[in-house]
Amino acid sequence: MSGHVPELNVAPSAAFQSIDVPQQLRILVVDDEDIDRMALRRMLEKSGLNVTLREAECAAEAFEVISKDPFDCVLLDYHLPDLDGDGIFDFIEAMHKEKSPAVVFVSGESNEGLARELLENGAVDFIDKDDLSAVGLKRAILFAMARRIRQKQLRESSKFDGLTGLPGRRLCLEMLDEAVAASMGGSQTGVFVIFEIDRFKGINEKFGPSMADELLRAVTARLRGAVRGTDKVARLASDRFAVIGRDLLAPDGPEVFVSKIVKALGLPYDLANTALFVQFNGGAALFPADGRTAEEVIKSAEIALGNAASAEVGKVGYFSAQLGKDQDRRRALQADLERAIACNQLSLDYQPMLSSQEGELVAVEALLRWNHHVYGSVAPREFLPLAEASGQINAIGEWVIQRAAEAVSQWNKTLKRPIFCTINVGYAQLRAGGLSVALGNAIRRHNLAPSLLGIEFSEEVLQRKDHHVEMELRAIDGLGVRLVLDAFGSAHSSIVDIAQLPLRMIKIAKQLVLDLSIEPTAERTIQGITAMASKLGITTVAVGVEHDEQLATLREAGVDWVQGYHLGRPSPKEDFADWYRKLPAMRKRLYAS
Repeated sequence: MSGHVPELNVAPSAAFQSIDVPQQLRILVVDDEDIDRMALRRMLEKSGLNVTLREAECAAEAFEVISKDPFDCVLLDYHLPDLDGDGIFDFIEAMHKEKSPAVVFVSGESNEGLARELLENGAVDFIDKDDLSAVGLKRAILFAMARRIRQKQLRESSKFDGLTGLPGRRLCLEMLDEAVAASMGGSQTGVFVIFEIDRFKGINEKFGPSMADELLRAVTARLRGAVRGTDKVARLASDRFAVIGRDLLAPDGPEVFVSKIVKALGLPYDLANTALFVQFNGGAALFPADGRTAEEVIKSAEIALGNAASAEVGKVGYFSAQLGKDQDRRRALQADLERAIACNQLSLDYQPMLSSQEGELVAVEALLRWNHHVYGSVAPREFLPLAEASGQINAIGEWVIQRAAEAVSQWNKTLKRPIFCTINVGYAQLRAGGLSVALGNAIRRHNLAPSLLGIEFSEEVLQRKDHHVEMELRAIDGLGVRLVLDAFGSAHSSIVDIAQLPLRMIKIAKQLVLDLSIEPTAERTIQGITAMASKLGITTVAVGVEHDEQLATLREAGVDWVQGYHLGRPSPKEDFADWYRKLPAMRKRLYAS
């Protein structure tokens, strides 16, 4: 036999000893020549193998026979009238299904290159008809069976996670498919839950990979201990696990089932003499209500997980039809963000800030708007996270800076006075870098004094203490652009946090202003903020002013500037001039006392 048998990574004898080859072999001989089929029959009779033999004269007949009856091995003539070069490889690929037979090619020509190509593409042996013998044929068939069984074992082992021993994503999909199919038409409900370890990357970095692995094994033990024998547990990814619960009585059966698991996962983990408290987010989908296939159920659970993770850490969310619609809307918005600028769907509104004592216009805040062609007005809190996730936030940020700088330049000419403008930026924009460059370009292009632009950012930026962000903020300050801390008092930043950056302005949290009429401590808190800011040379702005009493209290508290609907609503640049013409009459009314 001139064909080269592929290595099995074990010695031949070991291969036969460790793998149970069926005692009764079902073999199909496919050859269009009677004499060749007869020769193969004789060799099989002499081989000593216990064989049930079938014959076919062409590939089409072989496919038909195989579709009806199971076979262990196919002895296939390479030169069949209905099997060309490409067809050979199609035949091999078709034989790679779960219960398909092994393929041994039999050829009347010695061609090592051909043999190698067939073996590399999935055949298990290649025999030369001119060198055919009972011993060689027996060896080829036994190795074909051993190789096919070993391949099946490897496929099965690849379905399991090496660290935890749990089924992996592929096997989980198979188990879920079976569970969903079984639930169709029944009165009982199943539930599929994805559990995600919160901040697993941080745990890995802080405690090291060994403890992270130990945690994963501990989570596995908790999950197995919390479910019934008929339920399934799987590991989908590094920090994601899944549970399949079947035959749960409605209406509260799924929630009771999930609550038991959540309780078990929430207990502290004793790892390397350290009590580690770990939080999980979860997404649950019922079947068949939330999906009639495994893919649909997993998609529903992932939607529920995403919604739960964004709402509250440690929460398990359940899929609903509304969540599905929200997910479709988010996908549509994310896909359309890229063309929002090109299609002139983005715009800026400007809300005025007045000096608290005189009521003079001193500044505006640029507020981004998106008028979507299908959904209409879309709030920034909805589309900006999508822009950050898709990497489009930088392009949008540059567009905002250019438009705001252009507006300030025009107001300098039309209003005959300088107007300071603040622009909101997020942590992701600052972390990515490039804002200082975009600001510098806008300042040069519109010939602006840098101090007429300001960058607003939240307390989150301070609390993260990110070196890269701090360097970017200092670069912006180096241009002369003012740094503005937004919503101060909402996240408990300290004076130490405030002093670490060259802040020029603090905007007091809106909630503090709203609490002035109902919470006695709110006024004292604002007085404390203004006193601290005054000593640091920082301008204070109170936002959310909605009535005269708030304005009067804020003036007495020493706030420098005020902003709110009571003073001026956000409006496009074209309408801002109209508001400005009405400002003297409003000042007379608000500041008469």
